[in-house]
Amino acid sequence: MAAEFKIARLRYNWAGQWVTGEFYNRDAVVQYNGKTYICLIPHNASDFYNDLAHVTPSGAITPYWELSVDGKTWKQEWTSNTYYSR
Repeated sequence: MAAEFKIARLRYNWAGQWVTGEFYNRDAVVQYNGKTYICLIPHNASDFYNDLAHVTPSGAITPYWELSVDGKTWKQEWTSNTYYSR
């Protein structure tokens, strides 16, 4: 027996490039360093990596983002003293 899948329940909203200071609602989809992430908890964006591994005041880890699609972005030829993502 096949499981029922209701496409209308999907509520993802493309928000484009991740931006510091932007407010993101749940199910917003952003691109950051060639990867695509889905917002799990509405929040004001501060630092992407802090938001990705957000820790509450009680010490619980509650990430704001979940990786959806892994990928890479071409920046330019390699140069020294340049930050590159993994």
